[in-house]
Amino acid sequence: MKLLIMLFFFLFVFSDISAQDTIKKLQTPIRFTNRLIVAKKVSTQDAITYEIDMRLDSLANKSKGDVLLISTVKAEIGNVLYSYWKSGKLLGSTVSQAYFIQTGLQTMTQMDIQNGRLLVTVGIALVKPAEFQLLQFEQTVKNKKLLVD
Repeated sequence: MKLLIMLFFFLFVFSDISAQDTIKKLQTPIRFTNRLIVAKKVSTQDAITYEIDMRLDSLANKSKGDVLLISTVKAEIGNVLYSYWKSGKLLGSTVSQAYFIQTGLQTMTQMDIQNGRLLVTVGIALVKPAEFQLLQFEQTVKNKKLLVD
């Protein structure tokens, strides 16, 4: 029993690892350059772009045809952007000042629909409310019938 107590004592008192060290090590992504580990802080725009790309890829490849794809895409992207707005990363007192989503016939031509190209334009307010930075996404959909809203 004394050995166990002494072991815990040494771990807590003489350990070089603190909570701050652990937090710093968990930052992602990490880039390795000549034996140096450089942690790169991901920008809000990059994080949003990544999340939307992942959702669009998932929807385009796994859609079964039982729901309209355009409505689902708007809802999924809306959920992502709403969470960023609620956390204060998108500026604006209302949702319409913080972001917008355009897809369907607003962004796609009849030729795009026939070719199965899903085009989405997203505007996000990162600097000032209602001053949008545009993000454009393109995804090829397996079931082309889903592109009709």
